[in-house]
Amino acid sequence: MRNRVKNQVDRERKRRHAIYAAVFVIVAAYVGANFLLGDMGYLSYKKLLGSADGIRTELAGIKEKNAALRREVEALKNDPNAIEVIARRDLGLAKPGEKIYDYPEEKK
Repeated sequence: MRNRVKNQVDRERKRRHAIYAAVFVIVAAYVGANFLLGDMGYLSYKKLLGSADGIRTELAGIKEKNAALRREVEALKNDPNAIEVIARRDLGLAKPGEKIYDYPEEKK
């Protein structure tokens, strides 16, 4: 009788260990999948890093353009030659007595 009770207890213990192991595997698989594929998972993190790099590059370009525009504004405020260059280039203006020859651009 003791052996039968002992065997039954051993079977119950093994069954409980198997259930615990199965639950652990399921939970570990869920946590691992969530870590990789979840909204805040590793793949989303890598995608966000790529986006951040692109935004940093774009920001650097915008800062360069902004600095160039600031230099141009400063030149237009203080340098009469800068105003003359823009007036000639963009507006087609000339000094009194100058003639403007407009040649059509060649198409490539």
